[in-house]
Order: sequence, then C-alpha cells, then structure tokens
Amino acid sequence: GPPAVLLRLSDASGKFEFTEVARGLKVKRNLLDSNDVFVLYTGAEVFAWVGKHASVGEKKKALSFAQEYVQKAGLPIHTPVARILEGGENEVFEDFFD
Repeated sequence: GPPAVLLRLSDASGKFEFTEVARGLKVKRNLLDSNDVFVLYTGAEVFAWVGKHASVGEKKKALSFAQEYVQKAGLPIHTPVARILEGGENEVFEDFFD
C-alpha cells in the first residue's frame, strides 16, 4: 500500500503550520512531540494525535486538519479518521509502530 506519512500541526510561530515530518519507514513513535498535534497516515487510516501540551488552537484544529489531509492527499473519501489523545492511544495506533 501507500507509504505512511507523519505530519506536524503547530501554531508555535503564531500561525498554523502543517509540515511533513517523516514518510515510509522513517515514521517512528519518538517523533511525536507532546507540544504539538500530529497527523499520522498509516496507509490505511488517518490519526490526529493530540499532544498533552498542545495549544488550545492546535487541539481544536486537530481533527479538521486530519480530514483536510485526506482531501489534499487525494485519499479515498472513506478513509477512517480518528482523533486520539496522548496517553490514550488505542491498539491500532500502537500496533502501527511495532
């Protein structure tokens, strides 16, 4: 399938920036930073991972950026999108990194 992609959503600069952090085999668990929101495309689904110390704005925008990514990347419209909080990750998310 398509390679995994990890993107970071941050408003640290004063405006929202959405940048690709890693792709394919370079996508690792330790790239996730508690201060920001990350969007992970596993090749099958999209997760919006919300860091514990993410800003209020980042937390609010997490899901909409993940949904926007599905459109922008031209993924199938039925691609599942889920929002998860740091510390409350589900098995599917964790299994991806194993």
